[in-house]
Amino acid sequence: MNTSNIYKHVPTINTLIFNTTTNDLISKAENINPDHHLKEDLYLDSLDHIELVMQLEEKLGIEFKDDGANWKTVQDVYNAVEELT
Repeated sequence: MNTSNIYKHVPTINTLIFNTTTNDLISKAENINPDHHLKEDLYLDSLDHIELVMQLEEKLGIEFKDDGANWKTVQDVYNAVEELT
């Protein structure tokens, strides 16, 4: 794993999460942090989660084996992308 790869993807990941969240308290993608929980903090339901996975796969040209089923936090998303880039 090359940890520098994830840093180039963080803005894209955060933007896609921001575009999916319904939490009005998150005013811009830069406010999303690795500790945010996808469900509790960012209000992503199961359909939002699937949409996020599909957008990440399309935008980054990757394919997740487990469709992100175990993702709980933004850091989990970062880790999954890092494994595939």
